[in-house]
Amino acid sequence: MTEIIAPLRFGTVQPHLYRGSYPRKQNLRFLQRLRLKTIVSLTPKPIEGPFAQWAEDNDITVIHIPAAPEGKAYKSLFEDPETQAKEKEKKKTEKKEARKTKKKTRTLPINYEVAIEAIGYMMDADCQPTYIHCLNGSEVTSLVVACLRKLSFWSSVSITGEYVGFAQLTATADRFIEDFKAEIEIPASPVPWMWRGLSIGVVKRHPTLKIVDSEDKDEGFPKDGFESEAAAIQAVSALP
Repeated sequence: MTEIIAPLRFGTVQPHLYRGSYPRKQNLRFLQRLRLKTIVSLTPKPIEGPFAQWAEDNDITVIHIPAAPEGKAYKSLFEDPETQAKEKEKKKTEKKEARKTKKKTRTLPINYEVAIEAIGYMMDADCQPTYIHCLNGSEVTSLVVACLRKLSFWSSVSITGEYVGFAQLTATADRFIEDFKAEIEIPASPVPWMWRGLSIGVVKRHPTLKIVDSEDKDEGFPKDGFESEAAAIQAVSALP
């Protein structure tokens, strides 16, 4: 019997929302059991090969949100061993040269637009079950999940604790999460766990993020409560 192997750094974010790396062929039987409806790919290029074919065969919607590659993860997936060996030698030479120059400030592989778009799918009940992944399941996915947690009123300590379980928390990444500010539009069918246990008023007055729904957007963000009864009913249905 073929083994059932989870993708690298696989984890459950919330019920019906999963995270991990770019799956290899041996991970597809595991993912089959999740009965996925949507895959959100935070990768340099759209998914391809056995993974893409499997998604098509199982009628899974694939959303590609371009993100920069994470180190050598992209090469390990798509380059042949000979090319990887040549690249390794090239990197050794570059490292020697780098020691002679001042080290540059490290940049992150995503921006806030990527995080906002990904969160929109992650909090949409109509898209779930959802699997969100980057190349190695580490930094890119962790940054997006951290922004989702901030939207869900998680504390900085809790966000950091989860983050370091999947990726190294650099000063740049920490600042990215801390400075995350955006206008987040509530989907027509929000997931029930998004603001569990919080009142509507608290949700609408998020300390750092502007939260609106389709009816709020044209008229401006309300200072207290919802602009319409329909909007209120929709938000209440998302709470336990």
